[in-house]
Amino acid sequence: MWMKLKCLLGIDAGLRDFDEIECSLHRDVVNRNFFFHLFIIIYELVMLVSISLRPGGPFLKPRRTAYFLMYLILILVTLCVMAGQAWVDRKKENSHRYYFWIEHAYLVFFSFWGIAVTLNDQLGGNGLTVYNYVILILAILSMMKPWKTALLFLADVLVFNLLLPYFPDPAGLNHTYNNLMNSLFLSLVAIGIATSLYNSRIQSKKDEITIRRQYQQIEAANKILSKEALTDALTGIQNRNSYKKAIRTLTQPDTLSLACVYIDVNGLHEINNHLGHKAGDVMLKTVAAILLKNFGRESVFRIGGDEFVVLCRDVLHQTVTENLEDVRQAVERAGYSISVGLEWREEGLDINEIIQAAETDMQMHKEEYYSAQGGERQQRSLDSQMERVITEKRDAERFLRVLIPIAMLIGFYIVKAEPAVQVLNKQVAEVTGGTISEATMMKGLSVGMALSLGLSMLRVMTGLPLMSLLLPGYALALGLSFVVPPVFTSIAFDSGGVASGPMTATFLLPFAMGACEALGGNILTDAFGIVAMVAMTPLIIIQFIGLSYEIKTKRAKSDSRLSYVDMNSEFIELEKEDSDEHE
Repeated sequence: MWMKLKCLLGIDAGLRDFDEIECSLHRDVVNRNFFFHLFIIIYELVMLVSISLRPGGPFLKPRRTAYFLMYLILILVTLCVMAGQAWVDRKKENSHRYYFWIEHAYLVFFSFWGIAVTLNDQLGGNGLTVYNYVILILAILSMMKPWKTALLFLADVLVFNLLLPYFPDPAGLNHTYNNLMNSLFLSLVAIGIATSLYNSRIQSKKDEITIRRQYQQIEAANKILSKEALTDALTGIQNRNSYKKAIRTLTQPDTLSLACVYIDVNGLHEINNHLGHKAGDVMLKTVAAILLKNFGRESVFRIGGDEFVVLCRDVLHQTVTENLEDVRQAVERAGYSISVGLEWREEGLDINEIIQAAETDMQMHKEEYYSAQGGERQQRSLDSQMERVITEKRDAERFLRVLIPIAMLIGFYIVKAEPAVQVLNKQVAEVTGGTISEATMMKGLSVGMALSLGLSMLRVMTGLPLMSLLLPGYALALGLSFVVPPVFTSIAFDSGGVASGPMTATFLLPFAMGACEALGGNILTDAFGIVAMVAMTPLIIIQFIGLSYEIKTKRAKSDSRLSYVDMNSEFIELEKEDSDEHE
């Protein structure tokens, strides 16, 4: 409690980033305070002129002279404050600190100036009007910590009421008690206003700083992610994402020529198998460095494991071929080999056609290379295809084993997220007087939803027709409606509609479509129908709960009747024994 009060009053609050918060507040209040000071000066000048124009002038009476001097002093002090704050803002580092020191001193002066004017008013029989509006202005404008503001306002009350007896009412009335209560009440209200406004401003700036820092962090993270998304991690050149982006923007109306160099690094698989992936990485980095040296960073892309593409705009054919020859020689000197395809055009500048032609040319040179190397490549390709087929089959078998359990687990828990289900469960518990509890309804709906998801995944796996499940299910539901209490039938059909709410359409339908697509099924015939299943199974489960309830109720009634008969027979036996004793 004490810590909360200290924090509220700004006493040793240990506020993080207070200097930054104060600096931000300074930027906000500079213009506000300037116009406030300007208003004070203009208004007090008007008051000086009005007093001077009154009959007898400003020095006719001591009280009028006091007003004139206090207005003049306030104007001079305000001008000095404005000049001092302007100088601090221009000359000083951490100017916000000095600015607020000057402003706080001015507010202290302004509060005592208000006391002086109010005491002078008392000599003319006036009330606490000036004191009231000065204290309220200070409460609104003050940027002092709340505990300092509280000390100032309480000091004002004390000084004001101590000096009041020396400024008697001209009518001889004693307003000491009234003035004390009114000034104290207003000062306490002003302390509350100042505290609330101060903490609101501080919290607002804290939130603003937090949001700005989070935005800066997000911006920095986005730059890093953008760089990573467009750069190949291994070679440091542009990746496939950059390649796709370049294709969309490469052709311009003033384009004179386009060229594509399609490169495949020969023997990467063999190097990885015999020398390790680290050696393969070294080969790819070497080829990438050679391409960068000859074509520049903006033109070179790594689009696959061992494939590179160079896209050139408005570059002469001779220049491209010379650079490409330099690349071949540099790669050979490094001990590696590449297959290259080149397409250069001045007409028909369809970038996709140019890339396709270059890739076809590269494939032709690649086949020539591996034909010269023997049949090892073909055997490796067959082995790779067979390995891929076996892996895909093994993955599919694993997927089928876990699909139904995972679907049922999702169904069991996702119904708890339906908002309408919570409302239905509560209403059912209230209507039945607790006979059907919220927990019972939730368990029934969860089991029903799990069953519906399991059956839906069975359909996805086997291609089972939807009607083969819906017709028997609804027939069973209708049959149960004749043997269970009517209230359970109503609740069951309501629960079916509630369970198939927005969560079903949002999560379960895409889940079924994804599973169907992964298994190569027909989405239209196998995946759809999950909502109908979700609407059907909960009403069957709820009706089974009702049937169980009905059986238990009848059994309980039967047991209570038997107990009643046994008790009657005991009473009869006791009466017979009593009659025999009397005889």
